[in-house]
Amino acid sequence: MKKRIVSIVAIASFISISAGCASVAVTDEAIVERTAFALGLNLPEVTIDHPWGNECLKAHGKMWCWWSPYVDAAVFKATKDEREMLLAADPETFTLHPHYAAHNLILVRAGRIDEGWARARLVQQWRDAAPKRWLKAWDDARS
Repeated sequence: MKKRIVSIVAIASFISISAGCASVAVTDEAIVERTAFALGLNLPEVTIDHPWGNECLKAHGKMWCWWSPYVDAAVFKATKDEREMLLAADPETFTLHPHYAAHNLILVRAGRIDEGWARARLVQQWRDAAPKRWLKAWDDARS
């Protein structure tokens, strides 16, 4: 099996396009979904950062979505209750690596990320952390 190296930049729109830069080896059979990161980058004050050499989306000074260096999956924030529900409801899509077990996070396997779910999750997490002035400006621009 031939492998490719994929980075968050290559994951910029969760469509089935693979490209290469830096962090996770992906087999030819895997579809690299890229929409979530493009969605995240469309929100105000969201940037790509490179902690520990891996790319991630960062907003309001905090990491909030990244590609796991341990498994071929995107890492999203989720409460432990949400995580247990998602793992029970769809274990083919959602997973948990031992590294993340103590944290409020869920992993979504490459090729299985639903764009609507990712969009709603990213927007809600951005809104939860955003200063009120950013929310007002963003809401005003959307109405």
